[in-house]
Amino acid sequence: MESKLEGVQSVTLHGYASTINSSVAPILDYWKITWESVPISTSEIRFVNSKGANVNYYRATDILPADELKVDSLDIILQDNDQAPFNAVIELQAKALVSGDSEKVVLNLQTNGMFYQDNKIPLLISNQFTPNNQILEVLDRDTLVVTYYDDNHEGESASDTVVIIQNTPGELYIEDKEGTVLEDAKLGNILYFRIKNEFDQNLDPLKQESVKISLFDRAYR
Repeated sequence: MESKLEGVQSVTLHGYASTINSSVAPILDYWKITWESVPISTSEIRFVNSKGANVNYYRATDILPADELKVDSLDIILQDNDQAPFNAVIELQAKALVSGDSEKVVLNLQTNGMFYQDNKIPLLISNQFTPNNQILEVLDRDTLVVTYYDDNHEGESASDTVVIIQNTPGELYIEDKEGTVLEDAKLGNILYFRIKNEFDQNLDPLKQESVKISLFDRAYR
């Protein structure tokens, strides 16, 4: 009976007094009702990094397992305080809008009251996808979207989006002022450094990408 009452917003109770002794009239002396209330709260769902911080984009490569350091996995946190007392597991779908791939995400209730994704889903840059393989195949500049609907409160939902950026190593060239690539340089030459085929420029306005050049004399001991 208690499980059927979970999530119910109102309930009506009817009490009837009866007896097998027809010579007396039954009287209800005492009736006590106890319940536990759960405040209604607004849900929130977020794409996060491995440290739980909000992100606007993920980096991915076309190789699994990735051999680069700055590669992300799909990571989601859901907060819905009025859902926590009733459900320990919530299942959602994360979908890539451009590639069309989607995968089931399982969020488990944590001790802090939030639902967190225990198993991270890898992101793979690919022009085709295999459904339900626990790998999100996406394209460069794809958008991931996840939406949560609160079954206990009709009309309540929360969603988040994140952009996928393909990691590209880029190529560094040393040129003269005419743009000719130099294999060597002489004393007094002016060198120009050019980076080509680097398409994953940092999208974070608080961070600026930079190139560090170190020069040393091989003949110096």
